Amino acid sequence: MFCRNCGKEINDQAEICIHCGTRPLIKRNFCYKCGAETKPNQEICIKCGFISMSSTLYTKEQIPYRTEFSNLSQYYQDEFNKIYSSGDRYRGKWNWWAFSFGALWGLTKGVWLASVIAIIVVVFAGLIVAPLGWIIATIYWFIFGVRGNWMYYNAYAKKKQLPI
Repeated sequence: MFCRNCGKEINDQAEICIHCGTRPLIKRNFCYKCGAETKPNQEICIKCGFISMSSTLYTKEQIPYRTEFSNLSQYYQDEFNKIYSSGDRYRGKWNWWAFSFGALWGLTKGVWLASVIAIIVVVFAGLIVAPLGWIIATIYWFIFGVRGNWMYYNAYAKKKQLPI
């Protein structure tokens, strides 16, 4: 990837650009994908066709994306900016809090659909066969760990609930 502030190539996992010292996904001076110089109001990179995300985006239901993440913790700011800047191609990294607390974590983050489904499935399976309930709960907790940031981003930025 390329720093959007200085345009130099950096590691895909970089939190801070080693060339200019800024967060690489915040500014809009250069294309994230190819490093070509862009104008502030430019919506797509002329060189590679990457959507710059500088304009307001809308969901299919015509709800504007929330693109300001400064009221979140630094961890979620970084994750959400990476997801947003990648045009939703990046889906977030493993989330230990989501894995450890599963549905409870989801409810505190506004990810209510996946949380309610997890609780209902685990309780229902636990009533039928107790070990089955624990197996399903473990599977759902792994799903929260893997997809937690993506589910939270969709609930927060797009006001969209994902079942898994």
